[in-house]
Amino acid sequence: MRFKIFDQVADLSYGISEKSDGAMELAKAGLAEAKHRSDFFTRQGIDPAKTISLRQPHSAIVKKVGADDLGKVAANVDGLVADAAGLILTVTVADCFPIYFFNQVSRAVGLVHSGWRGTAANIAGEAVKVMPGNPTDVIAGIGPGIQGCHFEIKEDILEKFFQYPEAINHHGNKIFIDLPKIISRQLISAGLKHQNIENCGECTYCLKEKYFSFRRDKPKSVEAMLAYIGLL
Repeated sequence: MRFKIFDQVADLSYGISEKSDGAMELAKAGLAEAKHRSDFFTRQGIDPAKTISLRQPHSAIVKKVGADDLGKVAANVDGLVADAAGLILTVTVADCFPIYFFNQVSRAVGLVHSGWRGTAANIAGEAVKVMPGNPTDVIAGIGPGIQGCHFEIKEDILEKFFQYPEAINHHGNKIFIDLPKIISRQLISAGLKHQNIENCGECTYCLKEKYFSFRRDKPKSVEAMLAYIGLL
């Protein structure tokens, strides 16, 4: 996965693991997951001690972090923002969307975990508020997640998306939601320029060999990818 808008920034490091890299779920804190994370960072040329992780309650809370947070795990937040080099922000996802941020003037970076709950609560917009600098200078990338082709919902949560009718699709008696379309609208409402938003378009449910998908695989415990961003 690559974003054209990010690849113009020479010292910006970002990406996401794939299924072949192994399960990365932080909450399990197992030896296998810890080794997968360490090995993955090493392959990316990143010192694991320079990373900042988070435990994700599916909220819309975004926290600004700094050098004092290196190697730590932020509790009860779903997004991180930093305006210093040498910090690598990370989240884990397994159908939820990682959203990557970079302010081209303030040089701040951000990364959030946006599932349907976080999207309904506008975590993307909250991240823009936390980022130092002008929103018009922010570029954002929407990473892999469960796309509208497979994100089916029931009537009980439909009301949470009534304000986004363009993202609601009915197929027979089934209802599907296009979360990236909602996220893009939220980013524009937060002040980003349309041309500064890029959606990778990859569906974790469809790409069985490439990505884990909680909804597709229904594992007993979460198997997740690791997304990251930072200035080197």
